[in-house]
Amino acid sequence: MNRFFFAAFLAAMVLTLSGCEKKEAMWYDEYPIVAHALGNSGGESENCLEGFNWSYENGQRIFECDFAQTSDGYLVLAHSFSETGQEGIDDDHIPTLETFLNTPIDGQFTPLSLDDLLTLMDEHPDMRLVTDFKSGDEEVTRTQFEIFESAVRKAGGDELKNRIIIQLYDEAELAPVKKQGPWGGYIFTLYKRGFEKTEEDFESVASFCRRNGIDVLVMKKGKWSSRYAPIAKRYGIKVYPHTIYTRWEAERMIRSKADGAYSNSVLPSEYEELKKIGPRWYREGGGVFAAVSDKAGAEAAYASGKKCVMPESPDPETVTSLLKEHGDLFVGVYFDEELMASLVSENGDTSYLQRLVIFTKKLKIFKNLKKQIFWCDIVYDAQGLIKDEKSFDDTLDDAKEAGMSVVAIDQQSWRDEYRALITPGDVQVYIFETGLIR
Repeated sequence: MNRFFFAAFLAAMVLTLSGCEKKEAMWYDEYPIVAHALGNSGGESENCLEGFNWSYENGQRIFECDFAQTSDGYLVLAHSFSETGQEGIDDDHIPTLETFLNTPIDGQFTPLSLDDLLTLMDEHPDMRLVTDFKSGDEEVTRTQFEIFESAVRKAGGDELKNRIIIQLYDEAELAPVKKQGPWGGYIFTLYKRGFEKTEEDFESVASFCRRNGIDVLVMKKGKWSSRYAPIAKRYGIKVYPHTIYTRWEAERMIRSKADGAYSNSVLPSEYEELKKIGPRWYREGGGVFAAVSDKAGAEAAYASGKKCVMPESPDPETVTSLLKEHGDLFVGVYFDEELMASLVSENGDTSYLQRLVIFTKKLKIFKNLKKQIFWCDIVYDAQGLIKDEKSFDDTLDDAKEAGMSVVAIDQQSWRDEYRALITPGDVQVYIFETGLIR
C-alpha cells in the first residue's frame, strides 16, 4: 500500500470512528419526569424540603421549582406567597427572608431559600434544576434572574450552571439569558405565550426552538395532542406537558407520544412501568362491562367468558376478592369515596388495583384520590352531556384538561359524524353498549 492510499485509509478510519462516537445522553434521554415544584409525596404542599427528599429518595433527579422575592430582596421557593399556606403570609403581606424561613408551609413543611436550594444541589451532584421565573412583570422577572445568576456564579460557577436548565416563556427572553450562559440547556414553555391548538402554530414554535438550540417544549396537558408528535419529531424537539398528578394522566401522555411530563407525584419508575403494562380493559376481554347483581353473578359472567364486570352494589370485600382471584378480570365501579378508602391498605399489595375501573361524572376526581390508588383506571361518564358536535368536542377537551384517558357515553348519544373529532392517541371514547370506538 503506497503512502497516498495509506493516508487516505487512515483518514477514512478516523471519520468512521468519529461517526461512531456515542452521543452524550441528555437529561431528557434518561428522565421522562420533571419533578414539578420539587415534587411531593402525594400531598398538596410544593416547593418544600420534604417534597424534594421524597422525590430524590424515589429516583427523581430533575427538579423544577418556582421563585418569589421577599420584601428584603431575597429569592425563595414559592409559586406565590398566597399559595404557600404560611400563616400571616400572602401576596399582600410579603415576608422578609427570616419570616418566610421561620413560618412552616401548611403548618408543617420546611420552606426553602435560593441558598438552601443551591446547598441541596451541592449535596446531590446528580441533581439538575429547571428554573421557573414567571412573574407577570418583565422587570421583576429580570431582577429575579439577575439575583439567581449571581448566586449561582458565587456558589459553583460554570460547573453548577451546567446542571441548571433555564425555562423561557417568551421568544424575546432567549437572547439576554444566553448572554449569561452557557447553561445546561433551555426549555421553552407556552404557559404565557398561549397556543392556538393548530398544527401550524405548533410547527411555528417547534421551528423557533430548533433554530435557537432549545431541545424541550413544555405546554399544558390539555392542549397537547398526538397529532403534534410527528411535527416535534421532525424538528427534533422533546415535549413535556404539565402538570400530571395520576396514573391515568400519565397513560395518556404515553399513548399520545409525549416524551415525558412535569409531575408532582408520578415517579420516573412508575412512568416507565406504565409503558410495560399490558392491554387495558378497553382493549381486551370484549371491553363491555357486564352488569351483575353480586359476586355470584360476577363469577357466573366470568365463567361464561366475560372479562369486564360491574357489580350493582359493590362492597370492598367483593371487589377485592374478584380482582385477586382472577388475574385477567376487570371490575368497574362508580366512584364512592368510602369504597375507595376501604379498598386500599397502607401497607398491602395494591397491584390488583390496575384492574379496577372507576367511572365518575366528576372531572376533578383526582383531588379526592390518594396516591395509594394511583394505578386505578378512571373513566369520565359523560352520559347525557352530548347533544351535538360542539358539546362532544367540548367534552373531549374537558376530559383532556382534567387528565382523563377515556370518555364514556351511551349508544343513543353517539353519531358517526363525531368520529372525525377523535384524535388517535388522545382521549378515547367508550360506548357502554358496544365498547371502545376504533
